Amino acid sequence: MSSSQRRIRDELLEKVEDAKWEIKYKLRLEIIDVDIINALIYHHLKDLTADEVLEYRRKFLGKDE
Repeated sequence: MSSSQRRIRDELLEKVEDAKWEIKYKLRLEIIDVDIINALIYHHLKDLTADEVLEYRRKFLGKDE
């Protein structure tokens, strides 16, 4: 397994942290942030569209392309 470092927006990191604690409480298992992020990518990346990427870039990065 490879490891690489990526940046995540602070407000999204807070949401990941909240989700981690909710899941950790429900499962009573040691869950880390990376488990949550990788599960999100695993389950939702296949459904991501180009339009959604452009919408994110416009909304959060202020880029008009």
